[in-house]
Amino acid sequence: MTFDDNKYINVEKADNKKDTTDYDFGIPPKTQPSPPFLYNKKQKPNDLYTYKNINGEIEFVIFRDNTKIEKQIKPYSYSRAIKGWVNKLPKIFEGNKEYKRTLYKAEVLGDTIQQEEKTKSQNLCEVIICEGEKACISAENIFNQPIILSWSNGTRSINKSDWSVIKDRKVYLWPDNDKEGFEAMLKIGKILSKLNEVYWVEIPDDFPLKWDLADPVPKFYEGELQDLLDKSEHWIKAKDKVDTKKFDLLNPFNFVWIEESMEMFIIDEDVYRNEKQIKARYRKHNKNAFNHLLEKGCRIVDSTAFYPKRSPIFKHDGKQLLNAWKPSKIMGSNKDITWWKKDLDRFFGKDDDEQHYYNQVIAHLIQYPDKKLPFCHHKGGIQGNGKSQKDLVVAGIVGMQNTIVIDNETLKSSFNDYLINHLVVFIEELNVSAKEKADMMNRLKNPIVLEKHVINKKMTPVFKHYCPTRWFSNSNHITPVYLETSDRRFAMYWSDSPKWEKDYVKEMLTHTENPDDLEGVKYFYQQYSLKDFDNTHPRMNSYKQSLIVNSEKKLYNYLDNHYEEHTGPFKHNNIDLINVKDLDRHIKSDPQVWNHSTSRAFDSQFYCSETEVFNWAISRGGRALTKKSVRTKLGKKNLIAMKNIERWNNEGEGSIKDYYTPPTHSKHADIC
Repeated sequence: MTFDDNKYINVEKADNKKDTTDYDFGIPPKTQPSPPFLYNKKQKPNDLYTYKNINGEIEFVIFRDNTKIEKQIKPYSYSRAIKGWVNKLPKIFEGNKEYKRTLYKAEVLGDTIQQEEKTKSQNLCEVIICEGEKACISAENIFNQPIILSWSNGTRSINKSDWSVIKDRKVYLWPDNDKEGFEAMLKIGKILSKLNEVYWVEIPDDFPLKWDLADPVPKFYEGELQDLLDKSEHWIKAKDKVDTKKFDLLNPFNFVWIEESMEMFIIDEDVYRNEKQIKARYRKHNKNAFNHLLEKGCRIVDSTAFYPKRSPIFKHDGKQLLNAWKPSKIMGSNKDITWWKKDLDRFFGKDDDEQHYYNQVIAHLIQYPDKKLPFCHHKGGIQGNGKSQKDLVVAGIVGMQNTIVIDNETLKSSFNDYLINHLVVFIEELNVSAKEKADMMNRLKNPIVLEKHVINKKMTPVFKHYCPTRWFSNSNHITPVYLETSDRRFAMYWSDSPKWEKDYVKEMLTHTENPDDLEGVKYFYQQYSLKDFDNTHPRMNSYKQSLIVNSEKKLYNYLDNHYEEHTGPFKHNNIDLINVKDLDRHIKSDPQVWNHSTSRAFDSQFYCSETEVFNWAISRGGRALTKKSVRTKLGKKNLIAMKNIERWNNEGEGSIKDYYTPPTHSKHADIC
C-alpha cells in the first residue's frame, strides 16, 4: 500500500455523537487513495499499519504518531457514505449481524491458505499470536515458519476480532511481559482453545518487565527465542500455572534489596528507594510494606553493577551484584554515513593517525562495552568546533540512558554518585588549575583506571559499584590538565578545526538526532578494525608531550635545576641528605623567586610548602631515614636520603652530623 499525501480526499474525524452506522463502513474501492500522512515525513513507514483481510483487501489502517510527547494512536476506516476515510475503527453490519475485525497480517494467512489448498497439504502452518503490530513485524524476522498475527485496539477489542480464520491450526500464545499482556493472552487462550491446539510461551523470569518481541533480546540470555517456542507448554497444563500476581504492585520479584547501600531497587521503575521511602509510598497497600517484601522473598544482593552482556543478577568479585544495564535501542545497520566521515575529516584535519586512533577508541567501546579502557580520551580545540557534538553521537549509539555529562564542579564534589549506572562519563570543559592539580587528579585516578568504584551518595552508606566506565573529556583550554611524565590516564588531542558555521551546525545536529543516521554510525564502529589498538596504554603524541613538559610543578623545576648543578640550597655538595624545613626556608629566602613583602612567590604558579618539598624529594627517589630524628650541628632533624639510602641508614649519628650541612639562607628567611 502506497501512502500519498497529495491525493487524499474527504478525510474526516468521526463525530462520536453520530451513530457509526451512518458512515456505512466497507472495503475501499481500488481507485480510493490512501489515508494522508498526518505526521513528520521523516518518520518510518511502519508507523502506519495496514489491516487486510485474508483476501488481501484493506479493512482499516492504524496510524501511530510518535512525534508527540505522548504516543497517539489513530485508526482510519473507509466510509462508503461520505466516500472517504474517517478517524474511526470500522463497524460493519449486514442486517443485525456485526462482522468482526480482521487480524493484523491476515493477508499472509490468506496466501498460506491458498497454497495449502493448492498442494492439498494436511499439515497446516502454525501460528504465533503476539500483542501489537511492531512485535508482529519483529517476530517475522525472528521466526521463519509460523504465521505471525496480532489484533487491533489492545485488550479491549479481543472479542471484536475474527479468530475463526485460524481454526484447526496449532497456535502459540506469546504474551508481553507484563500483567496486561498475560491477561490478554489468557482471554485469547480461552477463545482459541475451543478451535485450536493452543500452547503457552513462558517468558523467563529474569527478562525485563514489559519486554516484548519488538525489544532486543537481553544480552545475558544465551539461548534463542526459538528455544522458548520449543519449550512452550500445552494450554491445558499451562493455563492454571500462569501467574499474573508476579506483576502486582508489591510483587517481591519486582524489588531487589541492596545490602551495602541499604536501598531497594524497583525494577519496573528503574529507581532506588530507601526503607523509609518504601514504607511511605506503599503504606496504603501494606502498612509493613518493607518487611513484607523481605519476608515474601524479594531478591537480596551485596551491591550494584552496570555491566553489558551480563545477567540482571550475577556474581563478581565474590559478591552478588544487581545489574541495571539497559541496552541501546540503536542496533546498527549499514546506512550512509558520509556526513560523519566528513565531520571527522574536518575535526582531525590531515592527521589520519589521530582520526584512526579516535575511531578505535569508539570501536572498542561498541565492540567490547563490558571491557574496561583504563584511560580518558580528551579532545581540545576552540569553542564551537564540534567537540561536544562528537560526544552526542557516541551517547546516541551507546544509549543516552547509559551516559552522563558532568562538569568540573561535579568532579570537585565529595559525592560521586554520577558513576552509578553510567557506562560513559563525558567531562564537559575540563579545566584543572595548577592549585587543584593534586586533588583533582587523585579524584580521577581510580574512576578512570578501576572498575570498582567506592560510591559516596547523599543519605546513603558508602558502597561499592562495579562498572567498566569509559571516560571522555573536552576543553577549550590549551592546558586542561597537569600530567606526570609517566601518565597512563589520558589520551590527548588538540584540534585546529575552525568554529562551525550556522548552516553546518544545523546540518550536523539533524544527523545527530536522526536514528537512521546513528544506526549507520554504530554499524561503522561495529565493523571497525581493532587489530593494532593498544587497550592498556593511551597514545603518546606531541600535544600530550608538551602538556607533560608544561605540567611539571615550577617548584620541582627549581629544585631539579639546583640539585643537578649543585647550586642554591645544594651548593655545598651535601646532596645525599636533605631536611624539608631547611629547604623550605632557603627557597623562601631566595629573592629571585620569593616576594618577601607579600610572603608569596613572584610567579602565581610557584607553590612552596614543606609538604610540596617533601613530595618533590619522594618523587625523585628520596626516602626518610629509618631513625626518626638525627642529631646535627643545628640540633635534631628529620632527614631524607636522596642518594646512597642504604649507607646512610647504617651510618652512625656522628658521620651524619659531620656530613649534613644545612643550606644557607638570607636574613629574610625567619619572617617567611
